[in-house]
Amino acid sequence: MSTINCTPQTFMRELQKEIARQEKQARFAAVGALNRVAFDSQKELRDTYSKAFHVRNKTLPRKIEVTKATKDNLVAIVALNAPKTEFMEIHTTGGTAKPTKSRSMAIPDISIQEPGRTSTGKMKQSLKASNLLKYADSHPTKKRARVAQPHAFKMKTGGGDVVIARRNKTDRSEMDFLYREEKEAKINKAWPFKEIVKKIADTRLVKYFEENFKKALATAK
Repeated sequence: MSTINCTPQTFMRELQKEIARQEKQARFAAVGALNRVAFDSQKELRDTYSKAFHVRNKTLPRKIEVTKATKDNLVAIVALNAPKTEFMEIHTTGGTAKPTKSRSMAIPDISIQEPGRTSTGKMKQSLKASNLLKYADSHPTKKRARVAQPHAFKMKTGGGDVVIARRNKTDRSEMDFLYREEKEAKINKAWPFKEIVKKIADTRLVKYFEENFKKALATAK
């Protein structure tokens, strides 16, 4: 007769080893799933950017970057990481834009929005409202400038709106409206950044984790 000694402690030790092994593999599976979702989101955001906007600045989508998750930090981040891209935030949420350095903002008229912009989407220096008004600001009492190129000036319309206008170069009796001044501007949500990432995470994260975890357990030593 032989006796087999087996105590609850024996089972617990083996169970703890198995839990530790599976926890390690689960962590690696989670890292892979999070990073895969992040890069899927990056691709989708870059694709939808060109559909959401009239694209002039083709370099901006490349600034959507991924900070990968690690086994010590199970967080993957998808973000627009670049200087001077803060202006894009309101286009991802919608809302009301307000001036930060003055009492009003100059909204370009559609007639200069296209010819007035550079290839990156910025307004040309010569057609910025402040530069257009430099002559008028330095000659506040001068009503008429007899030069080949008419100068821009501020005026109030019959409806009470303040606009920046300039007499037409070929027909001085006609007025070209360049900007209108607004105290705020309504911005529609054009690019639902967070919603795009959330939808991809909700539909793919668990699936990716299960695939990775199954593979990890099968190859674990």
